[in-house]
Amino acid sequence: QVPFFLHTKKALVLSGKASLNAEEREDMEERNIKSIIVLPIVINDKINMYACFCEEENERIWQVEEITFLNDAVKILQRILTKRIQKNSLASSYASLETILDNVGGAVYVQDLTTGSILFLNRSMRHTFERELKEGTIQDLIESEIRADNGMGEINLPGRERWYELYYTRMNWVDGSPVRLCALYDVTEKKIYQKKIEQQAYTDFLTGLYNR
Repeated sequence: QVPFFLHTKKALVLSGKASLNAEEREDMEERNIKSIIVLPIVINDKINMYACFCEEENERIWQVEEITFLNDAVKILQRILTKRIQKNSLASSYASLETILDNVGGAVYVQDLTTGSILFLNRSMRHTFERELKEGTIQDLIESEIRADNGMGEINLPGRERWYELYYTRMNWVDGSPVRLCALYDVTEKKIYQKKIEQQAYTDFLTGLYNR
């Protein structure tokens, strides 16, 4: 059974001379508590736990200095726990985002706009552009097609005879930092098909000679 003093929404100080009803007094005696200070720990506007400081031997009269010290200590603990939870939440958000981006159809590249460093490469990006990543040319390759905060472009890799459509946008990353997210999609088959259609339009199907 939850003790009565863990239902409080504010700091609770019970000294040896505190006025308690019979049920509360019995609850304290069963737990062998003579005096107690209960301080709620609030994280994200919600009471997640309580810090309890008990005296089991004597009916202590808590001094103002003691209450102030314990309250300050709990505030420090509260800040540490809040940061830890936020950090874990950030890590969880990043892991979820990484899973999503690893399973999209294109190659994804995220660049920090403040430092210029690469923040994220999905599985497809690491595999498809392994050579460019090793040579350190991937950023120049992508940035050559960047014209604004949001837009699209086209990247041709003649050495591999591959074509990619590039889509890019400026956004905030999971930690709030400004980044550019780029997605590249292989459109080589579409390019080959377009070239074939153009060839058929301008040449004779049987002779291969220009018909115009």
